[in-house]
Amino acid sequence: MGESASRGRTILLVDDQPDVLGSLAVFLRYSFKDVEVRAAESAAEALDVLRREPVDLVVTDYRMPGMDGLQFLEAVGRLAPGVPRILFTAHGNEAAFTTSAAERVLPKSIALEELAAGVEGLLGQRTVPT
Repeated sequence: MGESASRGRTILLVDDQPDVLGSLAVFLRYSFKDVEVRAAESAAEALDVLRREPVDLVVTDYRMPGMDGLQFLEAVGRLAPGVPRILFTAHGNEAAFTTSAAERVLPKSIALEELAAGVEGLLGQRTVPT
């Protein structure tokens, strides 16, 4: 009964490169002690996670096989409309990704502290209670 009240915050992290995914997951777990990080190597795997459990923030890579990051975030918007979303890209021109699918678009080249600040800024913006 009290499970949702005591549930910590959860970040769903998606990247098809296992080394990047692992490094970012470790960094986020270290930076946010009260946050659980769920890691997925594909959009399909991440959508399965979203169907099984609530998350408070989604951070995804743009360039992935099958479903790219924008397509994935559009699906997230339909499945979990109150969850804020960050598109994390090495594509180079973040302005080209201005979209309603993501609250923030961040370059992979940013300092990790900037990523942490972006995550922290959005974790409190969940609009739909769990």
